[in-house]
Amino acid sequence: MNKITDLDKLTKKQVASFRDNLERIIDRFPKVSEPLIIDLTKTKLKNQTATGLSYDDNRGLLIINDEPVKFTVDRKMSDVLKTIFSDDLSKEWSWDEIIENWEEKKSDYESPGGAQVMIYNVGKNINKRVAAETGNKKILLVTYKKMKINPKYLK
Repeated sequence: MNKITDLDKLTKKQVASFRDNLERIIDRFPKVSEPLIIDLTKTKLKNQTATGLSYDDNRGLLIINDEPVKFTVDRKMSDVLKTIFSDDLSKEWSWDEIIENWEEKKSDYESPGGAQVMIYNVGKNINKRVAAETGNKKILLVTYKKMKINPKYLK
């Protein structure tokens, strides 16, 4: 078995195999696997900031100061995080820029209040989940028109 030291060099097949094996370990040994998951999240990712802020869209894992927050991949919250972490982390994103990244999934983002309100609500829900799991508040600065990573987490 080859030792992989850089997550960015993993192939999709390796990531899928690793994810499957990790899920089996978690199911079989829930108390033992938690420290393992935390150790794995300490691996530096390509878009990680000095404060330890990063998002791994393959695993749906947001890491803030070595504290992992898991998001279900291919859901609205993970889609928003994937977009925000895809470019310059200090960029301010308009709601329509976020929607544009998933042209093929546009129907998923239609809601009675409109896409703009939905993106606002998703941003607020990301903040709630992060605060509940890590105590870090307002990871995203969210308005009805724009969203960006709070600059205090980029230092």
